[in-house]
Amino acid sequence: MKLTQLFSNEFARIEADPDLNFIQLTWLQHVSHAALREVLLKASELARSQGLYKWLFDMRNLNFTTVADKSWSINELFPSFDLRHKNLLACVATPQNVALISGAEVKNFIDQESELAGKVKLEMFINMEAAKDWLFNKEHAEPGAVL
Repeated sequence: MKLTQLFSNEFARIEADPDLNFIQLTWLQHVSHAALREVLLKASELARSQGLYKWLFDMRNLNFTTVADKSWSINELFPSFDLRHKNLLACVATPQNVALISGAEVKNFIDQESELAGKVKLEMFINMEAAKDWLFNKEHAEPGAVL
């Protein structure tokens, strides 16, 4: 995998491998609501413009996410994705903060929301390699197939 940096600030780094339709967002520190949303929207814009749909969120430096941030992700961020493609989201957190970031309720909502169901799939991991293995698993045959 050859990553090219697309964006960086004091809070996060966004890298991609367009040949693999892969985008990685690495949080460098815990952030406020405004900075979190700004970076996530930038990543979504870059993903749409470059046809990237395999997402790796390295959230190990985030201490937690708020209910308001989760709600914003569901209502604003995920619908901003190119939903003609199946977007795979692998989120990596530390064992200590995985419960505070808890993607379980977000995952459940995605699975039940008719506009997102089948077009966005989210899984939580505590290991980067396991997350990458999941993203590139052939089980997700043609994840970027136009729906």
